[in-house]
Amino acid sequence: MDTALDLTLPQGSHIQAYADDIIVVIRGQDKEEIERKGNAILEKLLASVVEHKLSFNIQKNISNAYYFWGKIYLRNPPIISINNHTIQVVNNIKYLGVTWDCCLTFTKHLKALRDKTDSLTYKLSTVANEFYSKRSGIFRKIYYGAIEPYLLFGAGAWGNRLKLKKIRDSLNSLQRRPLIKITKAYRTISTEALQVIAGIVPLDIKAKGVLANSYS
Repeated sequence: MDTALDLTLPQGSHIQAYADDIIVVIRGQDKEEIERKGNAILEKLLASVVEHKLSFNIQKNISNAYYFWGKIYLRNPPIISINNHTIQVVNNIKYLGVTWDCCLTFTKHLKALRDKTDSLTYKLSTVANEFYSKRSGIFRKIYYGAIEPYLLFGAGAWGNRLKLKKIRDSLNSLQRRPLIKITKAYRTISTEALQVIAGIVPLDIKAKGVLANSYS
């Protein structure tokens, strides 16, 4: 892996690796430039992998490749290949637990979080009610210890989008189900009121703190 990170890359390109996952970021002015850079980089990567008697999972590379935005369209994408396999261009990818969409809005990531948070809240509250029903405030501890860290995971990646009200509102809405459980309030109550009654900091403010710490 270290050998791959030491490869000489075209200007505007970058390789990021974590464990056995590699992601290649390529910047270009047009389709042809991206094709040229992409194929050159993957050729070097493949040679480095073969030299160390390793191999790429071609099927994974095809399904979770990379994405483009701007003036490049999925109907006519750059053609980049690895070991004679053309890499499929997709609208979004999931990398290290964060869903990256083609416009870097992260709305798909937040939507997935909503579904998982609702499910997680229900399952944890069921367990808490069954085994710790006499301990008041137990779900508040569960929220701080499990749910909130889960919601804020990857804030270093998507936190820059918090300047958009839509993203801030979407993020705060993820707190609704857990806060209703904590406060035992009616479902018609507003998210802002829930945050005040529960005495819990809005998630967008917490996310800004996490983002600031990730760059400090």
